[in-house]
Amino acid sequence: MKKLAFITLLTLFITIHSTAVFGQKIEIKGLRLGMTKTEIEKKFGALPLNNFTIANVSGKFPVRLAFHEGKLDELMFFFSSNSFNDVRQAVISKYPELKCTNSTVTSPTGAKYKQVNCKLEDQLGTLRLDRFVRDIDTSALILISHRLFQELENKRKEKQKDNLNK
Repeated sequence: MKKLAFITLLTLFITIHSTAVFGQKIEIKGLRLGMTKTEIEKKFGALPLNNFTIANVSGKFPVRLAFHEGKLDELMFFFSSNSFNDVRQAVISKYPELKCTNSTVTSPTGAKYKQVNCKLEDQLGTLRLDRFVRDIDTSALILISHRLFQELENKRKEKQKDNLNK
């Protein structure tokens, strides 16, 4: 009987803990999925967001905010890969449950680089932090809603299906 009670308590603890982690809302400098343009402008001023930084790292391009039905659906922040570790440390300090994986990527010239891909999900979407995107000089932090991710995934599958039928 004690063993059953222990297993029940352990299961309850794991469920509560995972719900608490999943139940939080990911926020990047006060921006979170589902915010309206009005809420963002009240907090940051008129869009587009100029001089947006993460961990004192400036973007290579203006931060991209995409909206669906008037609510923030995606945030894209591209920055120099030389600053990847600074941004990663800032995100990990706020979200220690961020999971990162390492791999090796090879350039067309044969040079090898250490790729790092990090991911964290909440009930609204996914935060991704990738060392190399597009090229070895560009890193990205992307916060994307589950809705938009699924839409893009469906489009990708349709395109793949169309290409196979040609």
